[in-house]
Amino acid sequence: MSLYRRNTQFGIPSIRGAPDSDEHKSNEEGHLLVVPDNDSLNKLKKRPVIDSVTIATRKDGLFVAVRKFSGEDADQKVKILQQIQQENLPNFLALQECFSFKGSFYAIFEHELTRNEKLLTLSHYALIKRYPTESQLAFILKQVLIGLEYLASKGLEHGAVRCKNILISTDGNIRIAGHEYCRNIGSEISSIKYIRGIGYVAMELMYKEAMYEGVIGVRDLHRWPPDSKAVNFLAVADSASSTKELAKHPLLTYSESEIDDIKADIRAN
Repeated sequence: MSLYRRNTQFGIPSIRGAPDSDEHKSNEEGHLLVVPDNDSLNKLKKRPVIDSVTIATRKDGLFVAVRKFSGEDADQKVKILQQIQQENLPNFLALQECFSFKGSFYAIFEHELTRNEKLLTLSHYALIKRYPTESQLAFILKQVLIGLEYLASKGLEHGAVRCKNILISTDGNIRIAGHEYCRNIGSEISSIKYIRGIGYVAMELMYKEAMYEGVIGVRDLHRWPPDSKAVNFLAVADSASSTKELAKHPLLTYSESEIDDIKADIRAN
């Protein structure tokens, strides 16, 4: 089976398997996956110990992301993944299966929702030419908060709330990734940092620049007036004590008529 490197909308550079007829392997649900052969997996094992992503193809043609977990904390990451899988959290990327191979753990995630509904990161979406309206911003943030609020109801929090760990589909549906960063709700300091992450996500969407430390606030008063709901949301995110508090913010009402513009922007990129 031929393999070639590519940059994916899922995240870091990966290896993608081209679908050849005799090199499919089945998972327990009967979906066939195109996966690297043993030589390719051995080459992967020679890399530094980092979590890697491989894009594979199921028999039905849908892409999945196969994440590899190595290192001393791999067991703990898999336990968190399995816990999230059992909870079936809304707006989280679906985990389809976990398995081990030659001392490493692998997790299979959806990489597209349907054949016509692809996924890309919010970091990619943030870089499109047009700036979002308040309604479009609200449409995205509300879906993120629904997922995170439900996560909190299960005693968990996401330790890396960033645009690169959040995916948006060509139909505008949000999927939160980076499940391995989830953890039991810890100290008040860690929880505040986690909630502030939502403010940083909003800032990246509003200003097209990733910055996940420092002051959360307005940077362009011409584009985002100080009396706008979006700017007030940033102020609240900087001091909020829970996702539930943020979910009640007036920003998170939006005009359905503007949502089609999001879909058009995504499909054009």
